[in-house]
Amino acid sequence: MTAMWNYAQYFAMSDNSWGTTFGPSTPGALNLIAGNTFPGTLAPTRPNGKPSSAAGNIANGATTGAVIGDPRPLLDDCVASNPKFQTVNQITVSGKNVGDLLNAKGITWGWFPRRICADGR
Repeated sequence: MTAMWNYAQYFAMSDNSWGTTFGPSTPGALNLIAGNTFPGTLAPTRPNGKPSSAAGNIANGATTGAVIGDPRPLLDDCVASNPKFQTVNQITVSGKNVGDLLNAKGITWGWFPRRICADGR
């Protein structure tokens, strides 16, 4: 516990987060790091190669807009390697976020969401 207390004196530490967005994990995470869920762009295909569906993922069923569902990130290699995620919809999000602001000031940071990779990563 002493080590945790010492880290807390210099770094933000939290195991709980309360957001203003009601719904699944993806909009909450986006809201936390970017302050909004726009603009999300739906990947044209799912990891299994079948067409993606914007319905329930992007507002008004559009291919670009506010993220309202729980699509997975397109560039996450754990999604591609996990058989459980082969039928999920994926998105990319553009725009400035907290990570961009920290990078611009030369501040190191990390984001450690729970990941489920097929190879145990």
